Amino acid sequence: MITDKHKKYYFLSVFVFELARTLPHAVLTLFFFDRGIRVEHIAMIQIFYMAAIIIFEFPSGLLSDLFDRKVVYLVSVFFSIIAYALIFFSTTLIMLGISWFLYGMSSAFNTGTLDVSFTRVYKGDGAKLKTFLSMGNIILSISAVIGGFIGSILFRNISHYIFVISCGLYVLSALVTMLFIPSDRSRIKQGKSYKEYIKSMVGNITKMYSSGVLIKLVILMSAVQFFFQPFYQYWQALFIQNGISPATFGVMYVVFRLSFAIAAWLFKKIQHSNRNTYIILFIVIVLTILSNLDIHEWYLIVATPAMIICVYIYLLNLDNCLRENVDVSVLGTVESINNTATRMVSIVVLLCSSLLVSIFDVTVMFTVLIVVFVLVSGVINLLVGKQSNSCKL
Repeated sequence: MITDKHKKYYFLSVFVFELARTLPHAVLTLFFFDRGIRVEHIAMIQIFYMAAIIIFEFPSGLLSDLFDRKVVYLVSVFFSIIAYALIFFSTTLIMLGISWFLYGMSSAFNTGTLDVSFTRVYKGDGAKLKTFLSMGNIILSISAVIGGFIGSILFRNISHYIFVISCGLYVLSALVTMLFIPSDRSRIKQGKSYKEYIKSMVGNITKMYSSGVLIKLVILMSAVQFFFQPFYQYWQALFIQNGISPATFGVMYVVFRLSFAIAAWLFKKIQHSNRNTYIILFIVIVLTILSNLDIHEWYLIVATPAMIICVYIYLLNLDNCLRENVDVSVLGTVESINNTATRMVSIVVLLCSSLLVSIFDVTVMFTVLIVVFVLVSGVINLLVGKQSNSCKL
């Protein structure tokens, strides 16, 4: 049974996993260009990733709640190894699409696994749960900083062979999990069949969503993708368009990942409120509008990390609210439902971004999608009002 003493091994495992995952991330656009992929096709490749998550997200969450979260996590690592190995050999758009589909399967099976086990450990202690979530995100950000920075250097020397190094790190993450983290098997066999458990689980989930608060949380978390998807896929293209040299991408990737770590630290320190939500949305829209003015090109180097910090604090609070409102026994399934909805919205965002960038430039595309994020988030937060007593939206 997983307890608090296993936390350090969990953090070590996810640190190595994230290091492997992010090693190529700072230079993905350059990698795509080397493979002859045009800028409008980048979003199309990502759609393969999103489609895999939509297909496998719910089944993986259900398996995690029904059986063993450790095994489901290891399945995720296995798919990451296969995906990165295939990317190494990919030379066409179709091959890259298949690779990203397998990568999406990995992300789907990684949802609601060992992190849910620790949510159960800290259930009932909001401060400890918030600290665990914050520490997890800080560790992920630090790992991504190291991975992205090292990857940007290695890419200049060994090119796509960095994917081979990533595969080795994935194996190391799996070994840490297998050797030092116990299984977290379901206890439903105690006088209850799987059929009875599923029936009970469906009833619990239906009851929770009927309250309306969880529905609005899912909508709000999905709306965040109107900010993050264009950022993840096009920040390098945005910088190139605005005259910023690709030589800075490694450093900027580090800055961005540190921004996530700063946001996680601030999330732990501050008491969130409805007022903070509107302040965040206001800051984001002002920074976005200014990016369309004739301002020095280095403005983006300051404004983009500032927006990341604001939006990520906002997203972490939504995630904390979700965990506080959901019974731990079905949290993996609920997380999967939430992520499925999020990925479906992400596909819409990617299609919109691909269309917009073929008509306008990258800066205009960013602006339009971020304005949609702010408007949807503002309206839903106004509708939620004071309905949620357990957490502030």
